[in-house]
Amino acid sequence: MLAPLRLDILGRRQRRAPITEGAVYRRRSGNDVIETARVLSVDHDLQGIQHVRFHVNICRGDVPFVDEERMLNVHSFAERYGQPIEA
Repeated sequence: MLAPLRLDILGRRQRRAPITEGAVYRRRSGNDVIETARVLSVDHDLQGIQHVRFHVNICRGDVPFVDEERMLNVHSFAERYGQPIEA
């Protein structure tokens, strides 16, 4: 599987780390909201589009308000969550 491309600060293309089952990603947004996503699987649909199925937990401060499974295509997932966090 090829890793999705992204641009660095100078506009040069760089490869992201491949999205793998079990990897954990974290995204921080405004108002102290933290999304933590754990990859459950990476598969192709009937049209050949690669998707990531993941479990997401969204908290604001210490209060969780979303705890569910979701699915995004690989490119959208990589754009939203970036690089995996260190184990």
